[in-house]
Amino acid sequence: FGYLLTSGKLFPPKDKVFESHGITVTLNDDFYEKEYLGFQVAYLSDKSFFAANREEKSLFYGTGINNLKNYINTVLELNNKKSVIKEGITSNGQQYFYAKYTSEVDGDSFSYYLVTLEGESHYYTINFGCRTKDFSKFEDQYEDWAKTIIVE
Repeated sequence: FGYLLTSGKLFPPKDKVFESHGITVTLNDDFYEKEYLGFQVAYLSDKSFFAANREEKSLFYGTGINNLKNYINTVLELNNKKSVIKEGITSNGQQYFYAKYTSEVDGDSFSYYLVTLEGESHYYTINFGCRTKDFSKFEDQYEDWAKTIIVE
C-alpha cells in the first residue's frame, strides 16, 4: 500500500496553474517554481521541466523577424538546431509553432518540446524537456500542456 501512495498510482497528480512573466500554463502539482539560470520562468518536477523566456517584439524591428514563424526559425538557427516545425492551436485559439530537438548537457542527453507564441508586445520561447530516455513518456503530455498556455 505504501508503494501505491508514493508512486502516484493511487493519487495521480492534479492540475495546477502557474503564472509568471505574462505566461499562464496548466501543468500538475508535481511541479514547483525554481530560479533557473538563463530563463525568466522555470518549473521543475522530478523528471521533467518547463522553462520560458519572453522578448520584446520591438527588439526585432528591422531584423526580418516580423512574425512567429520567422521567430521560431531564428530561435532554432541561433541554437544550431534543425527540426521540423509544426503549427498548433491553444485551447483559447491562439496559434503557436513547435519543434522537437535533443541536446547534450553535461554528458547527458535531453529532449525538448520547443513552443513559441506571440503576444501583443512579446515573443515567447518555451521549452518542455526531460532526459531523452523518458521523452516518449512525456511527449503527449507536453502537447497537452502546450495547448493550455496563455500569453499576454
